[in-house]
Amino acid sequence: MYQIKKEEVQYIRHNGAMIPEQLLISMAKNADTIEEARSYLISLMAHGLIFGIRDYIYKVNEIREHHHLAPIPIPEDMDDMTNGRKKYKKSPEDMAREKYKRMSEAMKNGVLKTALEEIADKRMELINKKAVWIGVYHVVHDRLDGGIVKNTFYTTAKAIEPDNWPAKFRISEDTMSNYAHHISCKDSLEAYFDMDENPFKELCDAFLEVLSRMILTNAYE
Repeated sequence: MYQIKKEEVQYIRHNGAMIPEQLLISMAKNADTIEEARSYLISLMAHGLIFGIRDYIYKVNEIREHHHLAPIPIPEDMDDMTNGRKKYKKSPEDMAREKYKRMSEAMKNGVLKTALEEIADKRMELINKKAVWIGVYHVVHDRLDGGIVKNTFYTTAKAIEPDNWPAKFRISEDTMSNYAHHISCKDSLEAYFDMDENPFKELCDAFLEVLSRMILTNAYE
């Protein structure tokens, strides 16, 4: 059987099309109905079964939990000897996302605001236009809460905008509507870390680093 190398980009067959793994996962999380999400899960699980990628079960459970479905039980000692894959270990980003999901709305807004406050205090050079809020949106959406949408992000942004944020770069009601002026069509369905051209990459990386640290250490409380 053909063995897939760990570093290869996975293309998953779904409804006759070959879709990059991360894009399919994003589509599954953004599905309007559970039934639609399940169709992506079936394609993901089929790909994992065919090519012996056992740790896809963790990706499946991440999507299920996103849609408030119970995760599939996994043996604690599961290991993939076929492909020589090590036992799945959660990344700091994964652990931060799980902890974030358990927070109340007030706590979520609190950690986001505190992280942005640190960015404004220590990395002010990254805040050079209103459009950087598109980068903020992507970090929250792609790393913490796939259910948040651009059309309503203005309300969230106003709740998390710190007092030390430059006045001329505070978000306005039309900031997110200018999304297409900054993110190309080919990147519009991608997570920020998979974009070919992310104009806010440095801000996104800095914001994620601060967020993950604060969430995992409770440094914002």
